[in-house]
Amino acid sequence: MSSAQALRLLSRPALAVKASGARASARQTPIHAGLRAFSSSLPALDPKYTTAAKASGAGRNGKTELIDAGAGSISSVKLAMPKELGGQGDGNNPEQLFALGYSACFLSALQLYGRTNKLSVPDDLAITTQVTIAKDDTSFGLAVQIKAKSGKADKSELKKLLEGAHQVCPYSKATRGNIPVELHVE
Repeated sequence: MSSAQALRLLSRPALAVKASGARASARQTPIHAGLRAFSSSLPALDPKYTTAAKASGAGRNGKTELIDAGAGSISSVKLAMPKELGGQGDGNNPEQLFALGYSACFLSALQLYGRTNKLSVPDDLAITTQVTIAKDDTSFGLAVQIKAKSGKADKSELKKLLEGAHQVCPYSKATRGNIPVELHVE
């Protein structure tokens, strides 16, 4: 995706989330309680897993680490602005970490969708998630392309799997209406 394409996609209006008193109180309660109280327009969630990360230092040029209440810090990543944004590029950046998480989650969602709907999921299937950060007149925004590749699958069947996974993937649900996400079969 070119920068111009990303900028056009980012100029689409996002859906607004209505703030409420419940949302404000969710910030002061454990994450599981906050999931239920976040918005009355969302269905009640039944939490199965929660994780946390902490950022410190100079933001995009600092450090981020996964934390677990029982084990302390379990993984740390040095962050650095990419050269394209004026940084040194000598570490990872949030867009890379988002792409890692989204591609893994999407592949799992695709496999679940396939099993649930008795659709064949090729064993050589690879999901590539491309995350673009672009600037408009006032701020930055993200755009995502999800690409599926398999030498064993019919492209029309693979497209059905992609579209189904996009409906059930937690990352897709979180980004829907907020950032442009394109699906492609290679």
